[in-house]
Amino acid sequence: MSYDSMEVETGGGKFLKIEAGKSVDVNILTKSDDMVLEKVHWTGSSYAPCIGKDCPECSSGNKPIQRFRVNVLDRADNTVKIYEFGVNVAIGIKEVAKVLRLDDMTIHDVDLRIVRVSENPVRYQVIQRKKAGEIPADIKVHDLKKKDAEETVPF
Repeated sequence: MSYDSMEVETGGGKFLKIEAGKSVDVNILTKSDDMVLEKVHWTGSSYAPCIGKDCPECSSGNKPIQRFRVNVLDRADNTVKIYEFGVNVAIGIKEVAKVLRLDDMTIHDVDLRIVRVSENPVRYQVIQRKKAGEIPADIKVHDLKKKDAEETVPF
């Protein structure tokens, strides 16, 4: 087999990924109190945690950014995935939640379509959608605090 004919499986992992020009429909399963919020530094190829006081990245002028982590039900394959996102998506989710509050609803009462609008710079759009069905009662979610663990916990 040569590199140009490799069969590469995409998706199926526990992390939700959105390619440029594509969209996904999800239902956010994580309650706001259980959402993981981290401050991190982009180092050019990956994220490094901000350690706060005496952080070498902060000292070098690399300002920390927020990263959020939640469990979502990916409507494409009805599996629970971890979705980690930044400020752009967080602002979109916040705006949808504000509108829903006017109708005595929460973000869990609807599905969201998240569109990766562009690649450079990376931009997303968050659109409210009608909920595409109930959440299964026996669903298990990932332990968000153990980002690399395969552990799941009852929903």
